[in-house]
Amino acid sequence: MKNHPDNAAELRKQAEATAGENEAKLPEHLAPLTPEAARQMLHELRVHQIQLEQQNEELRRVQAELDAARSRYFDLYNLAPVGYIASNEKGLILEANLTAASLLGMVRGELVKQPISQFILKEDQDIYYLHCKQLFETGTGQACELQMVKKDRTIFWARMEATVARNTAETPLCHVVLSDITERKQSEAALRRSEHQYHELFESSSDALFLIDCATGLVIEANSMALALYGYNRQEVLTKTSAEMSAEPDETNQRIQEAETKPGQVFFIPERFHRKKDGTVFPVELSARTLFRDGQMILLVSCRDVTERKRAEAEREKLEAQNRQLQKSESLSRMAGAIAHHFNNQLQSVMLNLQMAKDDLPQNTGAAKNVTEAMQSVRTAAEVSSLMLTYVGQSAATHEPLDLSEACRRSMLLLRAVIPSSVVLKTDLRSSGPTISANASQIQQALTNLLTNATEALSVSDSQGSIRVAVKTVSTVDISTANRFPSDWKPRGADYACLEVADTGCGIAAGDIEKVFEPFFSKKFVGRGLGLPVVLGIVKAHQGAITVESKPGRGSVFRVFLPLTTEAILQKPIQTPQGQRAAGVGTVLVVDDEPALRKAVGFALKKSGFTVLVAADGVEAVEIFGQHREEISCVLSDLTMPRMNGWQTLAALRKLAPDFPVILSSGYSEAQVMGEDHAERPQAFLSKPYEFKTLVETIVRIMKNPKTSS
Repeated sequence: MKNHPDNAAELRKQAEATAGENEAKLPEHLAPLTPEAARQMLHELRVHQIQLEQQNEELRRVQAELDAARSRYFDLYNLAPVGYIASNEKGLILEANLTAASLLGMVRGELVKQPISQFILKEDQDIYYLHCKQLFETGTGQACELQMVKKDRTIFWARMEATVARNTAETPLCHVVLSDITERKQSEAALRRSEHQYHELFESSSDALFLIDCATGLVIEANSMALALYGYNRQEVLTKTSAEMSAEPDETNQRIQEAETKPGQVFFIPERFHRKKDGTVFPVELSARTLFRDGQMILLVSCRDVTERKRAEAEREKLEAQNRQLQKSESLSRMAGAIAHHFNNQLQSVMLNLQMAKDDLPQNTGAAKNVTEAMQSVRTAAEVSSLMLTYVGQSAATHEPLDLSEACRRSMLLLRAVIPSSVVLKTDLRSSGPTISANASQIQQALTNLLTNATEALSVSDSQGSIRVAVKTVSTVDISTANRFPSDWKPRGADYACLEVADTGCGIAAGDIEKVFEPFFSKKFVGRGLGLPVVLGIVKAHQGAITVESKPGRGSVFRVFLPLTTEAILQKPIQTPQGQRAAGVGTVLVVDDEPALRKAVGFALKKSGFTVLVAADGVEAVEIFGQHREEISCVLSDLTMPRMNGWQTLAALRKLAPDFPVILSSGYSEAQVMGEDHAERPQAFLSKPYEFKTLVETIVRIMKNPKTSS
């Protein structure tokens, strides 16, 4: 505390008064001081004065330090970053620093004698009550976190730390430290939400997720999808390493090393194979990324099961292969049909001219024999054309109930003679059945082609072998889908008849199996010419399928599956000998865009007694028909012509003369042509090339009964 002038003067007066009183009390008999004694006393007084001045200076220094300490106390107590409150046992505030007042939104003086509980949120009163109870019962420091309310009703989170002390009167005092932890609580809440979201994302992922310790390679966490996919429970998977779940050399360690140099980078690992708990191996796609958690580097690995995708890809590849096969088959069908049509048109002209030439030549001459051989070659060429149409499923054949075993038995009697004696031929044919709806000639042709193919397989292998022919009934579920043709075939019945031809020959390479049914495919012997393609065409015409099972050097097995029928097998009537060639009477209008064919057909009909008119196309035919309506008895029209085709010509003629006899002719098969939907139908159809005798008999027949149509 500083000295002021007024205080000094007052002290001077008090000192002089005291000194006067002391002098009055001195003994009267005190002898006067000697000069020496006076000097000594003056010296003592000066020393004493100096001591007093020194003490006074010390007091001033102590006072300054006390003032500084009080200032520091103010800073440390009142301006502390936390609130300080002193309260009694009843919870009444006795003292509070400025920070506490600021936290509670109060003036410092207003806090005195206020209960702390009034600043506690109602929902957290129980926390405060237990806090105080434990504090005074145990006498040890307590801490709790609760929500407090400011004067303006603002709520904030606080941490309350309290200790018990006693004042000079031994009364318990509570010293409370308040800290605002709202931001921390908000951060913790945000962290919990983040962890909850992470957990939800981790658990809801459609991929298997693993957290792997980069130091040990152990799985430290796995989501539910991972447990379900790999078949482990949570305790089991936490004992596994990534290498133990891999079915091949694991790349995780390599990825960890890369991740250490490139933290945070996502790594995509090519398709790998992993192993489930039960040993099942399955394909997965992996991606990995490094994370840091509590200072520890971990690897987040995502495993996606691509089994279904691989299956879908295989199925797609299979469908694409089927589509390619269908497109190729469709393209070949169009090509074969077009070639057969043009080929048959030319053969028709050649055949009719040869027949007329033969009729004009003396019998048993060299020229007649040459013409006969030429006609046989034409018939053979026509058979090749027919085979091409059979391959594309355009052959016209009548189906009837047929005993498959019996049909094979009859065919085998003829085929044994052409099979080399070195080949052992075995049969396993039922006594009767199964019954199918089929064309007997085509079934015989299919069996012949399959046996020819098997015989050639044995000849290539250059070793004695065997061929086995068997007939049986099989369930639809037992029909293999591998190497099955046509590729889009779908079984419709519960059971199918099966014709099986197996050989012990050279076998077929896997890449060639699909090609053996292509026309004129040749690789040593396999599929040479039209043998196997014709078999496929016959099978398709019967709504069946054929499968191939073969390995190089181990032979082949061809199985033909044909639908069963419940129809009864009919007895064929006895054929009677045909009569003489019918004689022609009447006028025939021949319509064809091929000049050579018009000429040949017209000349042949004239030789048989018919009167012939010719037209180059349908438009010309309608004009001629209009001019000679009363003369013309029948119209023979080609199907494919410019300007107006055969169907259009037929419709135009019927408008002029309903039910007029018309014959349509084409190089395409009857099944393909007559399968089309047209309002008008011809009385007959002739598939080129046809015999001249057949032409004349057909014309005579429809002239006699013109109302009969095909």
